[in-house]
Amino acid sequence: DHDAASWLFDDLMQALPKVEANPAATVAWGLGRRQIEHLIKKALATIGDELDIAMTMNRLPVDFRRTSDLDALWTWLRQQVSPTCVAVLGLSGRHAHWTVAVQVTPSQIRLFDSSRLGVLHRRHCTVAKANTRTGISPAHVFLIARRDAV
Repeated sequence: DHDAASWLFDDLMQALPKVEANPAATVAWGLGRRQIEHLIKKALATIGDELDIAMTMNRLPVDFRRTSDLDALWTWLRQQVSPTCVAVLGLSGRHAHWTVAVQVTPSQIRLFDSSRLGVLHRRHCTVAKANTRTGISPAHVFLIARRDAV
């Protein structure tokens, strides 16, 4: 709910100085993989402690982190993302941004996104660096799942 989201946000903002020595740099340049990973771990610990919800965070298997094959990455995300598992995606190119994938179909990824980016269409995505397409960086993908979900 709104109150839980608000205190979690406050908790994560207080954790930022531990993540980045210069919080102004974070505001200006955004968060990198290590900072996001630290904040996800902090959020999951807080959610576990405060709401008694057990969650896990995992990165992609090493072979997928190094892939240059969009089809392989897309298929893997389709198999993993579910009602009890989301993927935090690091995007580059057309949309340089962190976002959350909540559903993956053969042609699109539906998002829960702070900048109202609702969908990534597969035909506009790549795993390579590009300016005109949206790059999904396999090295910047985190899976977050409920442990106690049936």
